[in-house]
Amino acid sequence: MINIKEQQDNPHCAFQAQVWLHKHSQQCGCFATKKAAELWAKTLRARIIAADTIKALRHPAGY
Repeated sequence: MINIKEQQDNPHCAFQAQVWLHKHSQQCGCFATKKAAELWAKTLRARIIAADTIKALRHPAGY
């Protein structure tokens, strides 16, 4: 899941992006623009899913 929040009270962190997936720790970062936050979150999510897929293909269940 991806969540982008606008930070009203922190001038150094205009937007906070959070990424969390099942069986993975939640990760978050601060960004100056919403576009940067969205790009980071979508890229991180895609990398995690790709790594999980490769891991599953290398170690199929039952072997």
